[in-house]
Amino acid sequence: MIASRTVYDTCLALAKKDQRGRAFNIDEYNKVAALVNMELYNYYVGRYESGEALSIGLNQFKIRELELSLTSGVGTLPGRFSRMAGNPTMDFPSAGITATSSVAIVNNPNAKVKITSPNHGLKDGTVITCTGLSVHVIASEPIHFIDKNSFWVDVDYTGADVLTNARWEGDEQYRIPLDLVTEEELSVIRRDPNLRPTLFNPVYVFQWARAQTEAYNIITLATTSDDAGFGGMAKVITTNEDIPFAAKPGDYIYFISGPAPYQGHGYTVVGLSEDSTAIFIDGYAGVGLGNYLFLNFGEPTQVHVYPETISSIYVNYLRYPNVPFLDYYVDNSTYVINYLDERETLTNFAAGNTYRDGTVGDGVIDISSRTVNWEWNDDMLPQIVYMVLQKMGINLENMTVAQLATQLQAKEETNV
Repeated sequence: MIASRTVYDTCLALAKKDQRGRAFNIDEYNKVAALVNMELYNYYVGRYESGEALSIGLNQFKIRELELSLTSGVGTLPGRFSRMAGNPTMDFPSAGITATSSVAIVNNPNAKVKITSPNHGLKDGTVITCTGLSVHVIASEPIHFIDKNSFWVDVDYTGADVLTNARWEGDEQYRIPLDLVTEEELSVIRRDPNLRPTLFNPVYVFQWARAQTEAYNIITLATTSDDAGFGGMAKVITTNEDIPFAAKPGDYIYFISGPAPYQGHGYTVVGLSEDSTAIFIDGYAGVGLGNYLFLNFGEPTQVHVYPETISSIYVNYLRYPNVPFLDYYVDNSTYVINYLDERETLTNFAAGNTYRDGTVGDGVIDISSRTVNWEWNDDMLPQIVYMVLQKMGINLENMTVAQLATQLQAKEETNV
């Protein structure tokens, strides 16, 4: 994590400007910072997992093992989803057992248990556990393939089983990977009985939920004093906090029910929590009582999984980084610019100061910082500074880390 103020001060130091002769102002810096942030992200993402350093550099943006619920095969990815990090997976399928019987095995004096399960799809060596058998205990046993409808396990047969909702299921360590296919490939394999997607050979495609409306019921609101970068805003959470919002910063949401002041009003999404299970909106005005229902008019990315009977999958993905931002206020008498840190709140904003958006201090209002620090590792500071200065038309040749540090230290000593 790199503080936004550190990047800006370092840029000013290298541009050889003090506080009263700035090479570029903070508002210009914020615009350039957003652009540099995405350029840096796109560079690293394009080389993801091509080496250890590149992978570690993106570690903070990787979300692992998110369970995504599917409805008719369709699941909506979190609002800050960028791209998959590997293939999605699903729990190993389970299926019903229609009969058990004995089977003689060559060179084995004892009969073994034969299990009938039509179109089981299992391969030799797959480890399963069976439930619903009255006689035999089959736990974590590898199967031996007989045909598409039956297999045997290395358990001695001792008598006929009474079946009570008997099923087999794969052990927990087994996962089935889903293959990404193109729309053309999907149209071919769905027509061909030999290629058709199955529970053991599932596939998926991406789709864009354009103009789709997502509704979330019973929503609680809270202040966000403890949430980095979003202090004082409204934090919106669904009753089931495991369900990611299909929203992204900039989307517009509208409350169609609930107490005042939210009912009948629309808000812009400012940001999302790390796992996208909470969103932050401007305009917090108290929690109020009652249930909330809002509509999100975003355009989320979805996956469509085949066969459509699959109810959930697990995804590893890279999310987009938070947009860095440096917030500030100005002392009206000295014209000194004062930076605000993440989470900082100016209680009873003093008279004689003006906030970034023009709000004048009156000793009553509170100001919540909108500062968002860079999410990159500390060793990325030289690269970030160099890219920001380039965007501002300030070219540095042969700049080293040592020079960066020296310039910044000199500037700090001047301001003492």
